[in-house]
Amino acid sequence: MPKSPARPGVFAALRVRDYRVYWSTGLVSNVGTAKQGVALDWFVLNLTHSGTAVGWAAGCSSPRC
Repeated sequence: MPKSPARPGVFAALRVRDYRVYWSTGLVSNVGTAKQGVALDWFVLNLTHSGTAVGWAAGCSSPRC
């Protein structure tokens, strides 16, 4: 019985150096954006002591606001 050709793994694209660099910079950027959102919410909470204000800040920080 002939063997079927091996399918590339889920992370096969990460074998290419340029793609690894591209993917890792995207990861760092997304982590930084998430940290900025948390920091903004924490800052608003410290200023206002209001969960409603935090909700408004979080809601209005999206591009749709």
